[in-house]
Amino acid sequence: MKRLKGLAFALALPWSQNLLVAVLLIFLFTLKLALVILAVCWLCEQLLNTKWLLDKLQ
Repeated sequence: MKRLKGLAFALALPWSQNLLVAVLLIFLFTLKLALVILAVCWLCEQLLNTKWLLDKLQ
């Protein structure tokens, strides 16, 4: 049942999955790490959106 609630929460928000994870991590850790968390999540999103990476994974 908990999985369904988490999935419904993730689908209801119009954010990308990486941004949702970043916001949740900022709530869990100190605000000093907020910039690092956002930077890593942005970098992961950029890597996932690049075409050459998707071609290598297929």
